Amino acid sequence: MAATADIAAIVDEVVQLARTVSGLRCYEYAPAAGEINPPILAVMDVEPRYNATMGAGMTGLTMRLVLDVGGTVNRSVQESLRKFLDNSGASSIRAALEDGGPYTAFDDLAVVGFQAVGFDEVAEMGFYGGVFTVDIII
Repeated sequence: MAATADIAAIVDEVVQLARTVSGLRCYEYAPAAGEINPPILAVMDVEPRYNATMGAGMTGLTMRLVLDVGGTVNRSVQESLRKFLDNSGASSIRAALEDGGPYTAFDDLAVVGFQAVGFDEVAEMGFYGGVFTVDIII
């Protein structure tokens, strides 16, 4: 069981887990224009939920991760996106995050969904992708 909610350590561990996906560039922050070379996964934000159980015994955290795979929507870009959305396998972001334990900065993690956003603007450049929602128990 994680002793404290060190959000920086949690973000770092989630990004380290995501880095096990081959070819995916992962960031703890929104990258600057010069750093973007898709496909990328970046932490958008975190939302802590303090005192999530009676007696203040648990803290929860929702993290949103943006996935951007390319600038022009074509077959290659769509296939790239779909492989990252697979439920399992070497390119699956869900599998890398959920099956990468045991965790050290938190107790449990669940990838609860992905919302396609089509074109997303990152560092004033347009990319095709979406947002993963990850729930973490601390």
